[in-house]
Amino acid sequence: MTLAWQRSLAVATWLMAAAAPAASQAPAASVATRAAEGSAAMEGGRFSEAAAIYGELVSLRPTDPGLLMNLGMARYMGGNPAEALPALEKAVRLQPTLAPASLFLGAALLDLGRTQDAVAPLQRAVKAMPQNPDAREMLARATLALARYAEAASHYRSLATAAATRPKAWHGLARSYEGIAEHAFNALQRQAPDTPLLPLLLADILVAQGRYVDALPLYRDAMTGTPPVGGLHEAVADLYERAGKPEWAAAELAKAATPTAAQCATRKAECEFLAGRVRQALIAARASTTPAGRYWEIRAANRLATEALATLEALPPSIELHLIRAEIAQTRGRHTEAVTELRAALALAPGDATVETALAQSLVLARNVTDALTLLERLVRDHPDAAPTHFLYGEALLQSQQLDQAIPLLERAVTLDGALVPARAALGRAYVLAGRYDAALPHLQAALASDDDGSVHYQLGQAYQALGRTGEARQAMAEYQKRQPPQPEAPDASTPGQPPALTPP
Repeated sequence: MTLAWQRSLAVATWLMAAAAPAASQAPAASVATRAAEGSAAMEGGRFSEAAAIYGELVSLRPTDPGLLMNLGMARYMGGNPAEALPALEKAVRLQPTLAPASLFLGAALLDLGRTQDAVAPLQRAVKAMPQNPDAREMLARATLALARYAEAASHYRSLATAAATRPKAWHGLARSYEGIAEHAFNALQRQAPDTPLLPLLLADILVAQGRYVDALPLYRDAMTGTPPVGGLHEAVADLYERAGKPEWAAAELAKAATPTAAQCATRKAECEFLAGRVRQALIAARASTTPAGRYWEIRAANRLATEALATLEALPPSIELHLIRAEIAQTRGRHTEAVTELRAALALAPGDATVETALAQSLVLARNVTDALTLLERLVRDHPDAAPTHFLYGEALLQSQQLDQAIPLLERAVTLDGALVPARAALGRAYVLAGRYDAALPHLQAALASDDDGSVHYQLGQAYQALGRTGEARQAMAEYQKRQPPQPEAPDASTPGQPPALTPP
């Protein structure tokens, strides 16, 4: 939420609260005076002061929904969503139509990780305030987190239409379509594990990666006999066009047959996609239950995700855009690129603690320990109660093999936030390195559920082995091996020759 929007909402809710009927015999004049003081404190960004005033007023009028809402707002905007929750829940219970109370209730629940609970109040807020971009963005974010991808895409599409230069809208839209494609792909694998459509989808991925030579045989194989779907000549023509062979693309495209009206009646998603009506293709594909329907759902969703990302990249520079680009780079393992984006964001918002913390994380992931330590030393000094910065500082010290300095910082991070799983994993690793195996166990065990690469199981196996618990050590190391990526096969040295080349139609 932007500060300007918060301030305008504060004024609106004050007017609502002042007009609310008295629920006790407290003098109306004194209540109005104090409520005005609370509104002024909200306007001035003095949220703790406003919360104290509204808390006093709520004690006088405990069933006044407007005052309860203002109390919850003041606490939330003061950075205390957990303390805001009771007042906001009561305000909504007393007056369900109080849309701003529903909005702030949804925001507080989101901040507290109660995503499922946040949906209903956010839906009420969006229904009552359909033009409010913050309400819709939070609802979109919640439905995306719950893997309700089609619903999230609808909200992000509305947000992008209303605010076309808002990076979060296009990024969220791309992620929603990617989720739709992934869900459809998993459904296709379950429904038809032997379908020839799966190699075709692999060919699409290879083309997107620029691996045209690898993709072409998959398309050619699918064209033999009875092709499972249409559009294959068009796909090969696109491959040739991307490879810089426009004359080959034209020759391939000339082989494509225009579908008849009768064919399109039974293959609507395919015809819509080939006609360039990709959103209509997605709608038609989602209405189908066939493997071909899932195939076109995947292709349409992937195309829409690509278009959303292209729009995102074309937006003018902004803090939000740099942050999103950094997030995308981070998920792709391009940590140096993420650092560059975050430095650009920081240039637009010097001293912003959120951006600085994100930059510190990227520096640690990029193993730029020198710059990370310089930044984190100041962040920990400036924010002594921030668990993430203590964790990152400890992690950077671990990377630079300063074990004795790292452990107290990681212990502090876990004390501040015991649910910060990466901090617990790092502390467990640090204890193993220090030979404190008993102390390491509870932290490593707490981090097992998020162990994607097997590193936590490896550290746990080391601790068990050192403690003489050999059976548990073997089990932990077996789990570590399961999480290791398969090793690529070595090239066959017995078949030297020229690498394969792209062949014409």
